Amino acid sequence: TPSGTYLLQLQIAAGNIKVNHVDYFDGDTRVASLTAAPYTLQWTPNGTNTFNFKAQAYTDDGLYTMQISI
Repeated sequence: TPSGTYLLQLQIAAGNIKVNHVDYFDGDTRVASLTAAPYTLQWTPNGTNTFNFKAQAYTDDGLYTMQISI
């Protein structure tokens, strides 16, 4: 079982596109919504062995999604 705190950070190079906010999800559950760069989340697991993280960055021009598994 994982323990401790994990640091998740999303770095975005969007040129002239303004990032409004970034949402972090574990599966379908939103665990954080961040409105300022560097969009860093300190997260402590709830005791399961696998996490299905997804970060969604919302911009003025649409939505970019990156999915990772831990």
